Amino acid sequence: MSGTYRKPPQRAAFARTIGAELEHQRLTHRARRLELALTALHDQRDQCEMRGPVPAAMDRAIADFSQQLRDLRARSRAIAREPPR
Repeated sequence: MSGTYRKPPQRAAFARTIGAELEHQRLTHRARRLELALTALHDQRDQCEMRGPVPAAMDRAIADFSQQLRDLRARSRAIAREPPR
């Protein structure tokens, strides 16, 4: 060994930890599933609307899933902004 000190490589300025990357991927997949569920609920709501009044539970489910999707997207954006550790 030559005795020369080698400086460890610098991480990229926006590199995430493995945990943050896994959480981001999990949130992305969950958001996609919620988007699909919301699409199905909106389609079902449209069908119900043609037949008569829409059940209140369906509107509540759409509102709940929409809020969950907003929360997931906000968390995903927060993870993207977190500085590396």
